[in-house]
Amino acid sequence: MKLRNEVEGKDVPSAAGTQECDGSLYQTSVDVPGPDASIGFTATPVENSADGGYAYAYYVEKKNLP
Repeated sequence: MKLRNEVEGKDVPSAAGTQECDGSLYQTSVDVPGPDASIGFTATPVENSADGGYAYAYYVEKKNLP
């Protein structure tokens, strides 16, 4: 699985990478300039790795409480 993260429409190379779909969990974090910043991510299969497996990709929003 190839991972790509964006903040405000720009790639975050430090949070990108390729991971094996072996049942492991993989986590990345990105810094954002403010609470209204847009974030996004994609998780796409890597060529020659379509072995009938599957993967889930999701994000969790972290909020700092006062």
